[in-house]
Amino acid sequence: MPYKNLLFTLSILCSIKAFTQGLNFNSVIQLGGKANDDAYSVTKDPFGNIYVVGALYDTIDVDPGPAFYQLIPKFFGIFIAKYSEEGALIWAKKIDGAAFIKCYAIAVGKTGNIHITGRFDGYTDFDPGAGEHFEGYSGYGFIFVLKLSSDGDFRWAHAF
Repeated sequence: MPYKNLLFTLSILCSIKAFTQGLNFNSVIQLGGKANDDAYSVTKDPFGNIYVVGALYDTIDVDPGPAFYQLIPKFFGIFIAKYSEEGALIWAKKIDGAAFIKCYAIAVGKTGNIHITGRFDGYTDFDPGAGEHFEGYSGYGFIFVLKLSSDGDFRWAHAF
């Protein structure tokens, strides 16, 4: 039994070493509001920009600098924010859920297009801009895939 624990520990340490090779620690940014704040996924694009998606339960300030850039959900929502490699806010968007919405992952392609996946209930507008694109219907437990441009503009969304 001690050999299994040792082998497990060594495999974890080797995995951590392999995963972190080539990553550099450049900066820390702090975001937040009055309620619980959750960032569910973080990624980088080929140009060094950092993307964060998370839960929006109450007003949140997504600008880590001295300025304020607040996102205010109608009920529950998600936020998507883009930061420079140095941690300066480039843009931030929100999507309000009709009931419940949660994002699980974010990925950025070679051209900068952003894909976000998650789960939601009800009928939700997935366009973070002035337009509208509703998915879902009465019910719960839908999965979504959302595509945004590198500027955070709506491209498409699909619910399953």
